[in-house]
Amino acid sequence: MVLLASADQDSGDLFWFANAGFLGRAKPRERFVWSPEPGLWNISVVDSLGRSSGIRVNVEASGE
Repeated sequence: MVLLASADQDSGDLFWFANAGFLGRAKPRERFVWSPEPGLWNISVVDSLGRSSGIRVNVEASGE
Protein backbone atom coordinates (compact mmCIF):
# COMPACT_ATOMS: atom_id res chain seq x y z
CA MET A 1 0.00 0.00 0.00
CA VAL A 2 1.35 3.41 -0.92
CA LEU A 3 0.69 6.20 1.56
CA LEU A 4 0.99 9.76 0.30
CA ALA A 5 0.16 13.10 1.91
CA SER A 6 0.61 16.70 0.92
CA ALA A 7 1.37 19.31 3.57
CA ASP A 8 2.23 22.96 4.04
CA GLN A 9 5.82 24.04 3.36
CA ASP A 10 6.50 24.54 7.07
CA SER A 11 5.53 20.93 7.87
CA GLY A 12 8.94 19.28 7.90
CA ASP A 13 8.80 15.48 7.97
CA LEU A 14 5.56 13.51 8.08
CA PHE A 15 5.20 10.67 10.58
CA TRP A 16 3.01 7.70 9.61
CA PHE A 17 1.09 5.54 12.11
CA ALA A 18 -1.19 2.49 11.85
CA ASN A 19 -3.38 1.64 14.87
CA ALA A 20 -1.17 4.02 16.89
CA GLY A 21 2.00 2.07 15.98
CA PHE A 22 4.76 4.07 14.31
CA LEU A 23 5.38 3.04 10.68
CA GLY A 24 8.02 5.56 9.61
CA ARG A 25 8.65 9.03 8.30
CA ALA A 26 8.69 10.67 4.88
CA LYS A 27 8.87 14.11 3.33
CA PRO A 28 5.62 15.75 2.18
CA ARG A 29 4.52 14.38 -1.20
CA GLU A 30 7.02 11.50 -0.83
CA ARG A 31 5.53 8.01 -1.18
CA PHE A 32 5.70 5.78 1.88
CA VAL A 33 5.27 2.06 1.14
CA TRP A 34 3.65 -0.18 3.78
CA SER A 35 2.68 -3.87 3.60
CA PRO A 36 -0.21 -4.32 6.04
CA GLU A 37 -1.73 -7.58 7.24
CA PRO A 38 -5.45 -8.06 6.51
CA GLY A 39 -7.74 -6.28 8.95
CA LEU A 40 -9.07 -2.89 9.98
CA TRP A 41 -6.45 -0.17 10.23
CA ASN A 42 -6.59 3.40 11.50
CA ILE A 43 -3.92 5.14 9.44
CA SER A 44 -2.78 8.59 10.49
CA VAL A 45 -0.13 11.06 9.49
CA VAL A 46 1.26 13.82 11.71
CA ASP A 47 3.57 16.64 10.66
CA SER A 48 6.42 18.07 12.74
CA LEU A 49 4.09 20.81 14.03
CA GLY A 50 1.50 18.33 15.33
CA ARG A 51 -1.10 18.73 12.58
CA SER A 52 -2.68 15.44 11.65
CA SER A 53 -5.09 13.59 9.41
CA GLY A 54 -6.32 10.04 9.33
CA ILE A 55 -8.45 7.43 7.66
CA ARG A 56 -9.78 3.96 8.52
CA VAL A 57 -9.28 1.22 5.94
CA ASN A 58 -10.18 -2.46 5.70
CA VAL A 59 -7.44 -4.58 4.10
CA GLU A 60 -8.58 -7.92 2.69
CA ALA A 61 -6.53 -10.88 1.47
CA SER A 62 -6.75 -11.34 -2.31
CA GLY A 63 -7.00 -15.14 -2.27
CA GLU A 64 -4.50 -15.46 -5.14
